[in-house]
Order: sequence, then structure tokens, then C-alpha cells
Amino acid sequence: MSRNHISININDSLSNSHQNSISTLPHKNKPISKVAISSQSNYLLTYSQEDESLVGWLVNKRTEPFNLSLDTETKPYKCKGIKNFKVSDNKIILYDNTDEALAKFHDLKNNKDFNIEDELCDYSHTNFLEDGNIVTFQSNSSALINPAVLIYEYTKKKNLARKAFYLFNEKDIRFGGFKSDRIWMISYGLIFLLDLTTFQLQKFSLFENNLNIDQVKFKFSKKFIIMKIVDEHYIYSKNLDHINFPIGNINDPNCQEFEFAGNNDEFMITLYNKTINIYFWKSNLKGSIICNKLVEFGDLDKSIHIEFKDKCIFIVSPDKPYIYNIANHDWRKSIFDENMNDSNNDYNENIFMDIDQKYSLIQDKMKVVDEYFETNVNDIIPVNVMILRNVILSLYDNRELNTLEIKCIAKPTENESKKSFIDYLLNTKYYFMLYGEKIFKSAIKQNNIYLIR
Repeated sequence: MSRNHISININDSLSNSHQNSISTLPHKNKPISKVAISSQSNYLLTYSQEDESLVGWLVNKRTEPFNLSLDTETKPYKCKGIKNFKVSDNKIILYDNTDEALAKFHDLKNNKDFNIEDELCDYSHTNFLEDGNIVTFQSNSSALINPAVLIYEYTKKKNLARKAFYLFNEKDIRFGGFKSDRIWMISYGLIFLLDLTTFQLQKFSLFENNLNIDQVKFKFSKKFIIMKIVDEHYIYSKNLDHINFPIGNINDPNCQEFEFAGNNDEFMITLYNKTINIYFWKSNLKGSIICNKLVEFGDLDKSIHIEFKDKCIFIVSPDKPYIYNIANHDWRKSIFDENMNDSNNDYNENIFMDIDQKYSLIQDKMKVVDEYFETNVNDIIPVNVMILRNVILSLYDNRELNTLEIKCIAKPTENESKKSFIDYLLNTKYYFMLYGEKIFKSAIKQNNIYLIR
């Protein structure tokens, strides 16, 4: 296992406070074999091959813990031979049950089948946009000179009406897929990502020739893009419109699923064999930690599907689906706790390291720190003592430092206790990684030769 990530085991125990179970089993008690989650993860669809039925589930994110409930306002959709399917937030099913892999549609709310008139759409080239409209990529139609994207709206009359038509000016385009209101394609040795709402076009290097389309996957957040190519995960800014170059990359050859995490999307989490790996992708942090209480599902060997989506983990067993809210999980602390005691061995006698190792409760740590400050930092003005105390507290309560606190850390001092604290702080790898550059710049401005060295 690589040393630049954190491992969280999610298979050790079962907690009633986080487990969201369903009292009524769907599909006439036949096992679930597949699942699809809508674009904005407000609706979930399960399929039982034995029962040949599709059943809808409502996703409730208004209360904590999040939960799922059977959609009692719709009827299970019985259909033979379903191979693949997708679902929209407004309960439209897109499925394939033909040898030709043609797209078919069913309105769960109105229990009605429908299709796109005069168009034979490839299932793999058709999907839902986040507003519920249907988008399809056409390249083999005799009526088209070049490939095109067509968008359809499901009207109040319960039929599809063409809403938009976009014709590309190049013929040599390999369709990749639709994801989060975007279409990605390969052409002229580049990957093109087209936002279908803003029509901003981004270009990415392929990194590999003769790339298989199935080896490329995308995930998006408000600020960043992850492009997975084979085993590499490349992180890009969303704000660029020229040929993009990655601002970070993670190699995870065993990754089965991946997603951004953290308040500022500073983490990437991946899934492999019941383990969630956490990467602080902006640096090469080394270390690992096992956390048994992120998701307490019980026996994950019985799960048939696990998916990260919208800061949630969806886990589906043969009898029911589950949802776990991980938006508020303290990924920073998971990494920080691992690296608190990973300082250079030269600092093992440091008083602050000793406090950290001896006491587990924050209030106990801070009581000892306060007593230490009363007797050892009396030559530092009180306001700065309070600032340093808050800095130490931030080590334990996961609060980010402000500009004044960073300036106080970098201020020159002859006080050996403060120097000892700074040594401890900057030899704590996670803290150094977060604030090292800012502290260094502030030390230069304040001519703190000791800290600079």
C-alpha cells in the first residue's frame, strides 16, 4: 500500500444510529441484482433479475441520518431482459433490453412507455441531464453529415419534444460519455469536455495512445475535475479553457470508485475491497490510519454495489439499499491524527509532543498547556500567549488558522518554550503541509532567521 494515503476500514461493526434499513422488502422478496442513482441522487432504482422488476426509492436528505424509502406513489415496472438502465430525478427510466442496445423509456409516475420519435438512439450514447432532459449523441445517422448532440424535453403531454440540436464541425470524433451535464469525446489526440449548459470547452492531453474509452472516467466538484485514465487520477481546475495540465495526480491501481471529499474538495477518496482510501491530493503526505466507524454497514461481502455520489455513500445489499452521509466527516482529522505522532525522532522529547501522547481528551491537553504557559511564556505579551494557545487548540479541534495566528507563529522570539512549540508544529507533517508556505512567507517578512533556517 502506498504511504501517501490513509486507509479507512468500513467493515467492522454495525450501528443502528447510522444504518438506514427498509422495513418492506421490494421485488416480491427476490434479490436485487442492479441499481441506478439519479443525476442529483434524489432517486434510486433497483432491479431484480429474478423478479424482472424495477422499483423506485426516495432519497431523503432533509433529516439526519439520511434515509431511503420505497416510492409508494409509483408501481414496480415489470420488464423482461433488462441489460442496463438509468433513472432521472423526475422518475423517468432509460433502459436497454434489446440485442441492438437501443434506448427505451418508461415514465414511472404515469406508468407509461415512450420513445424518441423518428430516432433510434443507442443506449450507451443516451443519458439524462441534471434538469431531467434527455441527451443523445448521434454519429451514424444517414441524415447527419457530422456527429451531433440532440436534447429532448419530456412534455406535459407525456411525449418527447426536441429542445436543442448541436452539430459538430468535425467528423472524426470518438464518443466517450455523458457526465454531470457534460459530454466528453476524443479527437485529434485530445480529450474534449463540453459543458452542455455553458458550452465551455476544455481540452486534456490523452497521456496514452490507443486508449480504450472504458478506461476513462470523470468526477466533478464545484472547483475541480478528476479524470481517471487506467490507474492514474488527474486533478484539474474547472476554470481553465485552454489545454489543461493536471494540478495534482494520484496513482491507485486498485480503485473501484472515487470521489472528491472535504469542504474545499482537498481530498480524494477511493474504494477498494471494502476499504476507503483518503488522499490529500495537493501534497505527497505519507502515512496511513485505520478508522472503523466511517460506515458501519456490517458484512460488506453481501453488498452488490457501492457508489460515492454527492458526498454520500450508497451501499446496496441483495435485499435493500442504504445511504450514508459523509459530507460532514472530518477527513482532515483522519489524516491529522495519523501524523500528529509522526514527527522527526529528534523532537520526541518535545514538551508538546509529550502532552499530545500522554492525554487523549482535548480539555486535559489544554489544561496542561495552560499550566505550562503560565510558568514558561511570561515574557511574551498576553495577547500573543492567547493566540499561541488558540493555535495549539487548533491542533486538536480541527480549526483552521487565521492570518493573525500565522503571523504570531512566524514572529521572532527568544523564548525557548515558543521555539519548542514551533519546532513541534512544523515537524507535524499535516500541519506543515497546510501552513508551511504561509508561515515561511510570514517569517521572511518579519526577518525570523531562526524559523527560516
